[in-house]
Amino acid sequence: MASVRTIRSSFNAGELTPELFGNVGLDKLQSGLALCRNFVALPHGPVQNRAGFAYVNSVKTATKRTRLIPFSFNNQQTFALELGAGYFRFHAQGETLVISGAAELLTNNRFTADVSGWTDSSAAGSHIAWDAGNYGQMQLVSGPSSQASTYQAITTVPGQVYVIGVAISAVSGTPHSVLRVGSTAGAHDLLDATTFNSAVPGQTYDANPAGWFTFTATGTTAYVSVMNAAFGSTLNMPVMVCGLLNKYVCQWAKLTSYAAGVLTCDGAGNVYYALQAVPAGTVLSDTAHWLPMTFYELPNPYAEADLFDIHYVQSGDVLTLVHPDYAPMELRRYGDWHWVLAAIEFVSSLSAPLLGTVSAHGGSGGSSGSQTLAYVVTALDSYGQQESLASAAGSVVNDLTGNGAYNQVNWSAGSGGGAVAYFNVYKSINGGASGFIGQVPAGTLSFKDNNITPDWTQSPPLNDSAMANVGDYPGAVGYYEQRRVFAGSDNQPQNVWATQSGTESNMNYSLPSQASDALRFRIAALRASVIGHVVALWDLLLLTASTVWRVYTASGDALAPSTITIKAQSQVGASNVQPVVVNQAAIYAASQGGHVRELSYQWQIQGYQDRDLCLLARHLFDGLAVVELAFSRSLYPIVWAVSADGRMLGLTYLPDQEVFAWHQHTTQGMFESVCVVQEGNFDVVYGVVNRTIAGVQNRYVERLDTRQYGADLTQAFFVDCGATYTAVGSGTVTSVSGLNWLAGATVSVLLDGKPYTGLTVSSGGVLTLPVAAHVVQVGLAIDAQFQTPPLVLTGDSSAGQGRVKCINKVWARVVDFVGCAVGPGAAQLVAVAPQVYQADGVTPQLWAGEWRVNILPQFSPDGGVVFSQPQPLPLTVCDLSMEVAIGG
Repeated sequence: MASVRTIRSSFNAGELTPELFGNVGLDKLQSGLALCRNFVALPHGPVQNRAGFAYVNSVKTATKRTRLIPFSFNNQQTFALELGAGYFRFHAQGETLVISGAAELLTNNRFTADVSGWTDSSAAGSHIAWDAGNYGQMQLVSGPSSQASTYQAITTVPGQVYVIGVAISAVSGTPHSVLRVGSTAGAHDLLDATTFNSAVPGQTYDANPAGWFTFTATGTTAYVSVMNAAFGSTLNMPVMVCGLLNKYVCQWAKLTSYAAGVLTCDGAGNVYYALQAVPAGTVLSDTAHWLPMTFYELPNPYAEADLFDIHYVQSGDVLTLVHPDYAPMELRRYGDWHWVLAAIEFVSSLSAPLLGTVSAHGGSGGSSGSQTLAYVVTALDSYGQQESLASAAGSVVNDLTGNGAYNQVNWSAGSGGGAVAYFNVYKSINGGASGFIGQVPAGTLSFKDNNITPDWTQSPPLNDSAMANVGDYPGAVGYYEQRRVFAGSDNQPQNVWATQSGTESNMNYSLPSQASDALRFRIAALRASVIGHVVALWDLLLLTASTVWRVYTASGDALAPSTITIKAQSQVGASNVQPVVVNQAAIYAASQGGHVRELSYQWQIQGYQDRDLCLLARHLFDGLAVVELAFSRSLYPIVWAVSADGRMLGLTYLPDQEVFAWHQHTTQGMFESVCVVQEGNFDVVYGVVNRTIAGVQNRYVERLDTRQYGADLTQAFFVDCGATYTAVGSGTVTSVSGLNWLAGATVSVLLDGKPYTGLTVSSGGVLTLPVAAHVVQVGLAIDAQFQTPPLVLTGDSSAGQGRVKCINKVWARVVDFVGCAVGPGAAQLVAVAPQVYQADGVTPQLWAGEWRVNILPQFSPDGGVVFSQPQPLPLTVCDLSMEVAIGG
């Protein structure tokens, strides 16, 4: 019986379909795998088990599907947005954005029934009193020759910074308010605000809030006082608030009405969200107006069934969301606790001027006779990018050819927003088209027309309101050449709309058209497939369910109304899953067959070429559908695809090196959504996982660990739905509590780098450890395996096909290795390690090098080998050398 040695030096072809195992001449077969489950094929060759998913939070509504979408303002400010039915939540750095108010330090600070808790320190002849009006207020009544004052002691922490605000109003006379904070009663060594305006309740405290004051405590007690320093006057104080700096204080004030979307909090620091406009005096227990909030949330109009059909694009702090059943929306971030979701207004940011009088001033010796002359005025910004719609028209009858004749046009600025830098004036003659006759700076609100000939190539803008109504809402969105592009409504499935160049929402255009006008065009296609995606590569690509269209200019100039060229590039359509862009390639899910495809520009054909990325691993896709795509650039370039069967599929994607390696990832549950955001130096994968633990179904937001533990095995994280607990100081713990989301689950743990499996979390969320540990990694076990494909023996005339084989010995070159299980098949695995485990409390050492693996010899037609990692430990295999006995 002959024996040969064979080597498998790379695994960067990933998992291959069994249909290829007979194609012995295929190069990819030598670097592929028969199974790559919970392992990642690295682009440079090794195969490595994936890290674990850490528990972040439960989704708000466990019974409903929930989606994650990325929000990335820059490299440091990123969020994974939880898009649920009727709400957004926000996750970053493995945590959910929590909103908590500062607990109120002052007692009876709203005076709803009396002024108890406040010391009357008024001079003789002055006093404080309670006024029952306006839901209750404190009055500071100063006598004819004395001053009213009051104070209250609060508990403070030395060195801590506090903020304080007060609302005041005059009742009689001319009150002069003084706000002081001192280390003793009546002192003002910490704060002396001798004249201050009424603070505005309902605002967020930040470093130096307008209308509020800050002080730094020097002891454990501070005295807050207010004085009415004006003799013979009375002031009312409906509320005073004091709390920690940089907390969301915004204390509710009974006299204040609130707009929908405003946040406020009670004296205990509980935060409430205004569901609608809130009248003054509406108490926080009114659930029709106020929503209690622990995690920062933002309502949205979307139903569960529509979440995964929402398409989005981001520019700066603005995330655009579109769906054919909803008005296109903008999610804008103004601060971590200040997000606004609003329908897009497709108009200029500048308001139209208000036309005043138009007066005619006749001259002498006119030659053309009187004409009807009509004028309109528009506003422009300083860059000339935004121009408002025209004002109402004003007309006069005059003969401007006469000596000294002119018309005077007067106007005022519009009442809306936007910084106006110039005004343009347009004129029409006898009901004809309007043409430009002049421009004046913003400070000038009049114009004299002394027979200026209009420039009819420049006319006042008109507005395209095509996306304003139900049935006309777009389903696709993107950015291209400084325009925001929309496409594909129910009523006009093959129409495209693009904003004016350099603007996000301005759909103004002019007649005759200008190069910067908003665009509107329709694809003339054989099939009326709706445009589902707008993708910007070298050109603008429009993806329908049947065709990929290229929008460009033959001259290479920017898109303009007169330069648009449209050509079909591929007859393989896209599903409704949002594509991802990788450099100058678009990765998308095909509309039929469930495969993932690549579309990229090829100079040889001067167009875009489409190819199937799943051809070598079609068993992972056939008969299924991809429900979501995401792409991580670092550490390794990987396209992540959530499959309809609950697996998450990864594609190691390095096209310039011809690396396209699929790997599948499973967990004790089903992956339902995925997104990627940058956190620090790495792209981080977030997922929504549907799990049933101890008979209870839930959905969790989880974060894939970055696998950056260095040489410290205690920080290795290889469990799912897991968490890390570190004992205080240098101490140890014998149990971990607070694991409520894992209650009743069987878990694996890594205790100071040593693995244990088969432990059970109690129904109360407590895990008793087998040994004391300082660092505990706990979570659900990961079933990680890879298997080599059938052996191809190059020295044999039949390449080894049709002959039984037995692998007697295996040499594996490993990195960061502690141990694993190896065998000729999944049922013959034997635990192996290059060293004996150390005693309890001693962290095992990571090992690297070539390691001889003793496995159970067994003849089989394929001659494969299986590596498994059932422990919460790392495993990286760089190559395999095998001694194989060959039978007849």
